[in-house]
Amino acid sequence: MRHQLNALRRKGPERPVFGNKYGLFVVPTISFKLLYEFVLMNHDRRKILHLSTTANPSAGLIALQLTEALGWDPAPRYIIRDRDGAYGEVFKRRLRAMGILDRPTAPQSP
Repeated sequence: MRHQLNALRRKGPERPVFGNKYGLFVVPTISFKLLYEFVLMNHDRRKILHLSTTANPSAGLIALQLTEALGWDPAPRYIIRDRDGAYGEVFKRRLRAMGILDRPTAPQSP
């Protein structure tokens, strides 16, 4: 039993492989204006891959941010996103062109 515990401590538990999460967050400024933060995060390593800010988000801009965030790195298999209206058809076409599966969250989920 002790040898098994030592082996687990050295190796560590196997973690499941997660995809990337792309989020659009609203940030109020001190002058009560709203800015939108784009965050691309890798859930496997809990690492922020890309962060940018804009005052006027659009589907085209979000698609461009996705392309800039991934650059020459291999594209993830899928991206988890919320069902915000800002993710328009342009964004969905960009995902398909890059070979990324679109995984929106369930309706009315937090």
